[in-house]
Amino acid sequence: MPELPEVESVRRSLLPHLQGRIITRIIVGRADVVMPATPPEDVPAAMLLGQRIASVERRGKQLILRAVSGRAIGIHLGMTGQCLMLREGEEPKQSDHIHMRWQLVDDSAVDG
Repeated sequence: MPELPEVESVRRSLLPHLQGRIITRIIVGRADVVMPATPPEDVPAAMLLGQRIASVERRGKQLILRAVSGRAIGIHLGMTGQCLMLREGEEPKQSDHIHMRWQLVDDSAVDG
């Protein structure tokens, strides 16, 4: 599990790629790791589908993606400590630890 300095490093590396971008598609690789804050809320809507990202924040060892609307999701980096930014057309790395993909308006994506 990543320690606080590593989580802050991931936050800083994601911020310039995510801030101001809109999430256009969400792919859930493992539904058992998704926990809506207010069940039975629609899970993709709860994960900022269609929202513009205002900030990437850190709360302890978790990352928070906060939308302009005020909605937010928390991301626990798990065992690998990674959220991977994929540029347009870039193929994702195969990993048993990638559970979600947030596709962005410019066809880049974040795997986490």
